[in-house]
Amino acid sequence: MSIALWVHTLEGRKLTSHQDDHILMQKFVSPLDTLCAKSEVPPLSSFVDYTDAKANMSEDTDGSGEIDPETGWSYGIDDMTWFSAMDGLSTLSALRARLIAGNADGIPPDKVSRLIVELDSCIAKLTEPAARGAKFHLALVL
Repeated sequence: MSIALWVHTLEGRKLTSHQDDHILMQKFVSPLDTLCAKSEVPPLSSFVDYTDAKANMSEDTDGSGEIDPETGWSYGIDDMTWFSAMDGLSTLSALRARLIAGNADGIPPDKVSRLIVELDSCIAKLTEPAARGAKFHLALVL
């Protein structure tokens, strides 16, 4: 089973789920949080929402659970935890800058370039929504 982070954005009641797997961001969240502390930005882990993972671990195996009409999932927008997309963008950009500068303590050198690609992907997904005052989270998915 692969564990990954997905970017979800929320503008009003419009949820956008970007379902590309950010596996390395999840795998190296602890050393990335250390880099966040050095950059004086909120830790990456503070933007993780566990709603999907919890729902997947507790859902009925017979498939009889109700589906939320807004999300199409077994949980709704209000069940999730949301954060300022601008705050998330600041954290992701600071992490990217640290990694580009060669500050990757705790992250294997052969993973850094792929991790930067994952950060770039998230930054691209948040830039416009953040400018519009959107919310977001990094959904932990199993």
